[in-house]
Amino acid sequence: MTSVTKAKICALAVLQVALPSLQRLEAQFLAPPRADSSVRYLIARLARGDTSGIVLPVEPSNLAAQGISRDSLLHILLSGFSIGPVTKAEVIDRTDFHPFNATRVDEQLTYHVVGERDSRLVFVAATSDSGRTWLTAIRWQPAPADLRQMNPFRLSGKSWLHYAILALAVLIPLFSLTTAVAAAVSHARLKWLWAVASLVSIGKLSIVWTDSLAGNAVVRFQPINLQLLGAGIFKYPLYAPWIISVGLPVFAVGYWLVARRRASVSNEAPQVAA
Repeated sequence: MTSVTKAKICALAVLQVALPSLQRLEAQFLAPPRADSSVRYLIARLARGDTSGIVLPVEPSNLAAQGISRDSLLHILLSGFSIGPVTKAEVIDRTDFHPFNATRVDEQLTYHVVGERDSRLVFVAATSDSGRTWLTAIRWQPAPADLRQMNPFRLSGKSWLHYAILALAVLIPLFSLTTAVAAAVSHARLKWLWAVASLVSIGKLSIVWTDSLAGNAVVRFQPINLQLLGAGIFKYPLYAPWIISVGLPVFAVGYWLVARRRASVSNEAPQVAA
């Protein structure tokens, strides 16, 4: 058997394994959520105020366990979804969970619902099993019709801690880039290794960019993390606040404290003629 034939057999074997996996991923993430039709039906009826004969896709035992009657739940939902006829209902975020050795599928869904009078972000938890779908939780909050207007990046209304981390997010990349260039043109040992390492920072200190005092700011720290250029800014999902993060440029600092000093000492050492 030639090497070309072996390669073809290996490629076919890989495809036989990979294609079913890709099909499962496509079915999971590209197909509509299992609870989608139930959620759209409920929201459309509530937004129009049409409750005549409405079917609530909620398991009765869950309502009884929480001490909530069907009429009370319906009244709460009606007051929350008084937005007028729905013009757009879009799934903007989803998570599927398949418990091990079970036929049940749990879903976490986020909808952006735009009505003629108002808009909502709707967060739904649902469980599907044996062809039945139940909503296990639903909550909502007001939202603009254009989600890009939600939690925009503004400098006003922030604390000194927000501004300090923002300043570091600007200065650390400049420091890392400057160090990388200085290392690349220097005569230090392992200069290219220093140049590349100077672009990487360790750890991650993040702050959520929302209006608040320093004591109420949402700050997160991850000690084990590698960050390119030592800073980052991202916003996900689209309705979430911006998050600014910085890392500690230990390799860039190490270059100036160790490699640069050694190179300077080596250059200043007297040359003794043989």
